[in-house]
Amino acid sequence: MTEAAEIDESKARQRRGEAVRKLRAERDNMSQAALAAAVGTTQQNISLLEDGKHDGSPTLWLKIARTLGVPVGELFGDRPEEVA
Repeated sequence: MTEAAEIDESKARQRRGEAVRKLRAERDNMSQAALAAAVGTTQQNISLLEDGKHDGSPTLWLKIARTLGVPVGELFGDRPEEVA
């Protein structure tokens, strides 16, 4: 992987983490521990995901999306188009 690709992937991890953090806040300030318990992982793992320091498995991202009530694509930057 080139240095540019590594930087892009790092930014993508950070954006995913920020999305999870924002969505948790929108869910009555759901704690990292509560999200972790709901998806079957540890609070530390959620913290690493939110800080962009861990990729997470596809299964984990799917569980997080379902728990937060959003399509998994939303965590990866895919927003539904707004209808005019």
